[in-house]
Amino acid sequence: MPIPLDPPLIIPATQERTFDASWVRNFRVQTSKPNEGTLVIETVPHNTATGETLDAPAQVYQTDLWEVAANVPAAGIALQAVLAAVPDIIAYIKSK
Repeated sequence: MPIPLDPPLIIPATQERTFDASWVRNFRVQTSKPNEGTLVIETVPHNTATGETLDAPAQVYQTDLWEVAANVPAAGIALQAVLAAVPDIIAYIKSK
């Protein structure tokens, strides 16, 4: 049941904006066991000319990590590189 507002809420009109790209807002890899893993990617609209990113609900993509690593060559190479860098990343964080 609607409840009247007094005074009513007025939201001013805004200028049209264009978003020509997606910004990866969240990129998460979860591996609970050596042969189990999930890849979650969240994207939001982004304007490359202005740098504006729309604060909107994200488009969420989720899939099996190891399936992607096996079937998307660039993803498999990138995953190997990131995992190989983990000890150096941890050492860097500890040194701060």
